[in-house]
Amino acid sequence: MREGVLPGELELARRIQKGLLPRGFPRVPTLEFDAWQETAEATGGDYYDVMLAPGGSVDLIVGDVSGHGIASALLMSALRAYLRALRLGETNPERLMERLDRLITPDLPQDGFISLVLCRISPDGTACYVSAGHHPPLVYRPARDAFDRHQATDLVLGVDPGASYAAHEIAPLHRGDVVVLVTDGLYEAASPQGELLGVESVREAIRAAASEGASGVVESLRALAFGHAERLELEDDVTLLVAART
Repeated sequence: MREGVLPGELELARRIQKGLLPRGFPRVPTLEFDAWQETAEATGGDYYDVMLAPGGSVDLIVGDVSGHGIASALLMSALRAYLRALRLGETNPERLMERLDRLITPDLPQDGFISLVLCRISPDGTACYVSAGHHPPLVYRPARDAFDRHQATDLVLGVDPGASYAAHEIAPLHRGDVVVLVTDGLYEAASPQGELLGVESVREAIRAAASEGASGVVESLRALAFGHAERLELEDDVTLLVAART
């Protein structure tokens, strides 16, 4: 009987987790958004969100809980709850990350951790990001046909509850510029021969689709991942979150 019930329970868990992701995006006059997520199992540990911040700014957030399956999904749910609660009283992204680290660390297994990046974009195009061991934003500038070089990152969440986090400036965004946040499942999508997709292929897909806006970039990267893997299922959770300056 347990075997007969389990698939239904997994489907319910999948639906609940999907329901925790944004059902739409904030209306911001100078930005458009799109996102895509694919889990390797019924549930997964990737997380993304787009939330309004003080002064008309917007926060783009992407996280990756170590591991897969229901355990990671439960921790992702806790992460989301803590983050949303903290944002009610804390507007500084650096302190927000520090307080989040202190809250989530006791909930993680001994070898567990979470990588997370928060990118804040202001109405005038100024921006910054705070990273807890996560890939920094990919920022493409079509006017120069170039990507920003952002490499700075701090410690993942769950390792040191006393860790500190720093905000890193992003040069002002102009019309047509694209900001892309991803989890490492995209870079590590493997071909049947075991070749990883890698950062450069992702950059080329962003470059080719930037003129099509946020949705065009998401579709380009989605097609790239499945095309490279040559199958309809991926071996790791993949999350993309894209903002395009309009």
